[in-house]
Amino acid sequence: MHIVAFLEMANRVEASTDIWRRRAHSRHLISLYRSTGARPSWGDDSERDDESNGNTFDWSEKRSSLQLKRAQDRKIIIPKRAEHSTLLGRLGDMNQKYDAAAVDNRILRADIETREQKYILLRLIKETVKRVTGVNPLQWARPNMGMPVNNTPRIPSTTGTGLSPNRE
Repeated sequence: MHIVAFLEMANRVEASTDIWRRRAHSRHLISLYRSTGARPSWGDDSERDDESNGNTFDWSEKRSSLQLKRAQDRKIIIPKRAEHSTLLGRLGDMNQKYDAAAVDNRILRADIETREQKYILLRLIKETVKRVTGVNPLQWARPNMGMPVNNTPRIPSTTGTGLSPNRE
């Protein structure tokens, strides 16, 4: 790869880092290379090492804080998972109860509808009987309160009264 293309690519890739911000602009370095043919100086290596150590420390600190956060999350997440599974189980139970109640409700509604139809049919029958006979069918079911009740047996007694003598 040609050095100018490399520097241009490095300019694009490394433009966001602090190293390139503190050094001379890459255009200046490219123009210096074009005019002299000399390899540009990248600065003091100790400065780069210090910055690299700082980046390593930052990275290590981020990693340890991330591990701590994950450990704390586990303490929170594990009970939450148990609670979640419990709630899902309860939701399943409630769904089953709801479905059973819906079926029972449909059955009860069908029973009510059937009884309403039977009541309508019974009313029609009573009206028809009343029209045909001229007597209210409800009076048949009631005992006649106006007539005295006769407690005498209808079967003739064995005392002899009312029996004809035996003739042979």
